[in-house]
Amino acid sequence: MNSTTSRVPWKTAASFVAGLLWIFCISMVDWLSGPEISLSVFYLPAIICVAWFSGRRLATVAAVCAALAWLAADRASSAVYSNPWIPLWNASIRFGFFIITGVLTSEVRTRHITEAALVEQRGILKSILDSMASGVLVVGGDRKIIVFNPAAEKIFGTSPLGRTVDEWLIEVDELMFPAGPSGITADNDLGKIASGQVYGKCEVSVRSHGHTDDTRLELTALPLLGGTLDKSGSIIVFNDITTQRELEKQIDQVIESEQQRIGQDLHDGLCQHLVGVAFAAGTLQSDLESRGLPNHAGSAGRIAWMINGAISQARSLAHGLYPAGLESGLETALRALADATHEYAGISCEYRRSGPEFIPDAGTAIHLYRIAQEGVTNSLCHATAKHIVIAIDNRDKDFELSISDDGTGMDAASAKRRGIGRNIMQYRANLIGGRLDILSSHGKGTRVLCTAPHSARNA
Repeated sequence: MNSTTSRVPWKTAASFVAGLLWIFCISMVDWLSGPEISLSVFYLPAIICVAWFSGRRLATVAAVCAALAWLAADRASSAVYSNPWIPLWNASIRFGFFIITGVLTSEVRTRHITEAALVEQRGILKSILDSMASGVLVVGGDRKIIVFNPAAEKIFGTSPLGRTVDEWLIEVDELMFPAGPSGITADNDLGKIASGQVYGKCEVSVRSHGHTDDTRLELTALPLLGGTLDKSGSIIVFNDITTQRELEKQIDQVIESEQQRIGQDLHDGLCQHLVGVAFAAGTLQSDLESRGLPNHAGSAGRIAWMINGAISQARSLAHGLYPAGLESGLETALRALADATHEYAGISCEYRRSGPEFIPDAGTAIHLYRIAQEGVTNSLCHATAKHIVIAIDNRDKDFELSISDDGTGMDAASAKRRGIGRNIMQYRANLIGGRLDILSSHGKGTRVLCTAPHSARNA
């Protein structure tokens, strides 16, 4: 960097000195040739050289020197004028001509440098875009696609450069897999994000070009700002998170398996052991009563009562870790969850289904059960609900799990707040290729919706 910095002033000084020498030489020739031959145009190469290499200020100095040099050569010659102001007028005209030439040359030089810098920046940007693993789509203010990098072409197969984003969405809609709420269409929320109508993040499953397996993409839409910082388009980034989601599924399966093992151990081991202890305490109570020791018998009875309470708590923990009835199907487990909620919470809780019988795979079933379990817990803890409905709407292409209550609800700002419970439900919905929505308003209850296409059940 130091060598580059030292070369620039040297070139500037050298070009300025060379220009002055050239002006001096031309002025001498102009003086010797006399007034009959005009050599004004030969001053221009010096001014152009100074303007190109030394900038506008030194070019202005060179123009002044050239005009004065011409005037001196003219006055030293035998030229005769009818008015003594004519040489000054001619010198002024030549100075104006020289200064315009210098300014135009420096402007051309500035534009040349700017264009060279833009070309270099475009090359750097293209290199970055070409080397990115994420797909990048840039939509201009006229909704035409102006950037579509190789990673995006690898996902979608073709480059839609020059076409509008709406035309591209219609073309790739057949490529989207699965159809339904996780597909990209111009009308749904994902399509609006993909087309840059709204900004934010979402996930979508696609059938990538040349592949038979699904690819899970995370879409991030950001505004493209113009020179005045006005929104003049959109930047959409596609991140392939298929491997990440697969790893998360495997980790979740390991966690779920371990939870089920602990739940079974609690139910079959600890609970049975506590039952034995409670039975022994009951026997001790009867024996003490038969011996005429009522005080001691009462203590033994209280011990038996406390042990029975511990058994209930242990069974509740076991059922939470290992959902009751899930091995018989999701609907059986959800009915058991509704019955258990009614029993220990003392409120109305029921399960409903519309459409044909719903039989998801084991992975999807456990995620849906955990979403329902979290939704019910939130209704009990935060909404002071009196009635909870767990429902599944099984449709042709997709299904919807809903947990509705008649509690206090929450306002729009609170509904958008992402607590731990909502993050967990959102995470599980993403794993099955679905979408989570929470609909609520203050005083009108809350409804948790998990919508996913049938073909996305690959958890």
